[in-house]
Amino acid sequence: MNLTWRPFEWPHFRSRSHLPAVSCVYLWTAAARDDPGSHFLYLVGETGHLSDRFSAHSTSLRYGAWNILDIEAWRRGERVVLWEGSEWSKRAHDPCDAARIREDGERMMAGVRLFIAEMPDDRRLRQRVEGAIWRILKAQVPRLCDEGMFICCRGPDEAAVMITNTVVGGRLVGLPDTMVV
Repeated sequence: MNLTWRPFEWPHFRSRSHLPAVSCVYLWTAAARDDPGSHFLYLVGETGHLSDRFSAHSTSLRYGAWNILDIEAWRRGERVVLWEGSEWSKRAHDPCDAARIREDGERMMAGVRLFIAEMPDDRRLRQRVEGAIWRILKAQVPRLCDEGMFICCRGPDEAAVMITNTVVGGRLVGLPDTMVV
């Protein structure tokens, strides 16, 4: 199976473009400052409806439910957390922090370049691709990704699927040309 990774801006930032309503696996990346065309990976996800999923992602970042990274440090390949996210953050932080969290979250979203690989509407296959990429992210040095994601890698009773990755519009640092999911 071939996955073609296409770049997109975060919805409603810069280009004001909208994401397609597709079934896919997606990557959050930041353009490497010292290596034009290269992108550092931070997060992998899968969804049956991309545009709906990113509406939820945007809300979570704006309200501090998830970690917010310093985009400039990320572009240097460094992990600097500006806000330690919490599902309880709407109540857990001082109201004085709300404006800063929103600004930092929006700055992060504006700096993220998404790479999207459209896939068949087969959730289990998307989960397996997500799991394989998550293992790669966790092994990278320096490690930029967060802990705590729910990942469903290939089970022992599932046949292996060979994936070939093709990247349009850049290079994804650490993503192999081929992988088995």
